[in-house]
Amino acid sequence: MSYAPDAVRITTQSLAAGLLVLSDQDFPGWRAWVDDTPAPILNADEALRAVYLPAGAHQVRFAYQPASFRAGLAISAGAG
Repeated sequence: MSYAPDAVRITTQSLAAGLLVLSDQDFPGWRAWVDDTPAPILNADEALRAVYLPAGAHQVRFAYQPASFRAGLAISAGAG
């Protein structure tokens, strides 16, 4: 597991499907991937970030990429 203010990586293993819930506030701009496939971020307990995981082993990644970040990348790419 690695945890930073703008990125989280977690390796999971479970016998049954379920939710991986982070004790971090759900906030616009976060994106998630399960096994390198984009995954919807669910709201757990009206405040926390979560993703659905099928049974088995998975690599989960969260990254904070607000719209302003993506707009800046597009502008930078166009200026080059």
